[in-house]
Amino acid sequence: MNNEAHNPQPADSHGAVDLSAAAARGNSSGGVQPAAQGNPAMQAPTSQRGTGLDIPLVDTCDDSTFEAVAARSQQVPVVVVLWAAQSLESKQLLATLEELARDKMGAFQLVEIDVARAPRVAQAFQVQVIPTVVALVGARPVPLFQGVAPKEQIAPVIDDLLRAAQQNGRERTSCCQRTGTSLSRSPKNIFRL
Repeated sequence: MNNEAHNPQPADSHGAVDLSAAAARGNSSGGVQPAAQGNPAMQAPTSQRGTGLDIPLVDTCDDSTFEAVAARSQQVPVVVVLWAAQSLESKQLLATLEELARDKMGAFQLVEIDVARAPRVAQAFQVQVIPTVVALVGARPVPLFQGVAPKEQIAPVIDDLLRAAQQNGRERTSCCQRTGTSLSRSPKNIFRL
């Protein structure tokens, strides 16, 4: 795997795996280790919670808990970042995506997967570059991008994902109640979904 990704590249969806069978087997309430538990910065403010799912905005997963993540994507879009601890680019991207998850107040869940702890998941996504970002919508993978990009380039990609999920009826609920989130940005020179 190439850890020297400085320019984000569109992910190659060749050989993509349909994860709907894993979602059907998974239990949306169990098996996922809450990275955000006890960390108020990774959860929406209590005053903004309400009708949504009671799940953290940011979570972690490994090979044994991935089915629960796939199952959860039936209820809310899940943005998955496949990263490595030794990659400085990964840490930078994680911080940016965590900020976006907070900004979107539950429109999607961010799941961080350390490829060293989840080699089967990394293999299933055919990860070639670290970090790689994909989404799960209805347990189906949606390649987003590889490498690092500034928040200004990533936000419209997330907005496009959320619009596509809504059009496909997958944004029936959210991680928490949202207030005043605008999805009207039009992306320029970024990766199209």
